[in-house]
Amino acid sequence: MARKKTAAKKRPRKGTIRTAICPQNPEWSMARYRTFVRSALRKAWMKWPPKFEALKRAQRPSQSDNKKLKWEYQCAACKQWHRGDQVSVDHIIPWGDPWSMSFIDACRALLVPVDELQVLCGGCHDTKTALEKQSTEPIP
Repeated sequence: MARKKTAAKKRPRKGTIRTAICPQNPEWSMARYRTFVRSALRKAWMKWPPKFEALKRAQRPSQSDNKKLKWEYQCAACKQWHRGDQVSVDHIIPWGDPWSMSFIDACRALLVPVDELQVLCGGCHDTKTALEKQSTEPIP
């Protein structure tokens, strides 16, 4: 009787760390699954209408001599005006770690109304993010 060949189990390379297997899809590690979900949430955030409303509320026609520049945006922290590529929409209350909450709670924390968003320039956003990493209290 012929014996069926079974697929050989892949062994990790020497020195590599085994990661947990994703229960929803055993072909993926938990790290890959989390990256996939985080990416999907970020894609939803990129299309979230209140994000665009926050930008609209912070814009004015450009005062620059550059005719190609149509809008400028005011930073909520420093109150200076910046080009669109120099600002980002930020959560006033950080939305936190999506893995420490349920999926529904993570969506609610990420996809907030316009009143819970602010436009920050790159420097102010970096400062706020650094302070949030040091502190457990939200930084407005």
